[in-house]
Amino acid sequence: MAIASVEMRDAEFHRAIDYMEEARGLTMNLDLRRQANLLSGLAMSYREAGDLEASVTTGVQSLALYRAAQMERDEASLAGSLALTYMQVGNLSRAEELLTSAAATLQRLGEPRLLAHTLESQAQVALARHDLEGADELVGRAIGLAQETDNFHALASARQTASRIAVERGNAAAAAENLEAALGVLREHGPRARLQEVLSQLADLRREEGDLIGATDLYAEALRIRR
Repeated sequence: MAIASVEMRDAEFHRAIDYMEEARGLTMNLDLRRQANLLSGLAMSYREAGDLEASVTTGVQSLALYRAAQMERDEASLAGSLALTYMQVGNLSRAEELLTSAAATLQRLGEPRLLAHTLESQAQVALARHDLEGADELVGRAIGLAQETDNFHALASARQTASRIAVERGNAAAAAENLEAALGVLREHGPRARLQEVLSQLADLRREEGDLIGATDLYAEALRIRR
């Protein structure tokens, strides 16, 4: 599981899945929480690897285990992650249902750091529904909580989502500003795989705006990053 975590951080999701599936065969004597943690990691890795069906299946199994173990915090955190998978398969209603429940639980438990992730995910769903005002409000709250709790992962993600909202509004300057803010966070705190992703996104934006030199520099920086 430790090796799998390292592979996930480096975005080597297929390798992480191999390690976790091997670990899965050793879980018979583990407690419910550890089994749930394993399945939760698998669900995330399957999603990133593009196997959405496996992600949903393992995610639902993990949710059931967290619920049985009465681990509300972990259940809410996973629900937010699983919602993104449902969003990718087009089931926005189920995604909203999971996120609404997760947000209520995290607010009740006093977990602002985790709530930042949930709000950012809710912003993504609002954007998918073309509710730009709702997406703006949610991502703004996510950025505020992420900054307050030094949640750099949520902050970078929220800035990426804010950039996508700006693109939908036709505001290229705001889109670039948010991606540059995400780059600042990722250059300092990582992970490198996300840094490479945002560099490429900003390079695409620069190219579309006609800044070919700026785009080339960003592409080159992205290529220098070794995963």
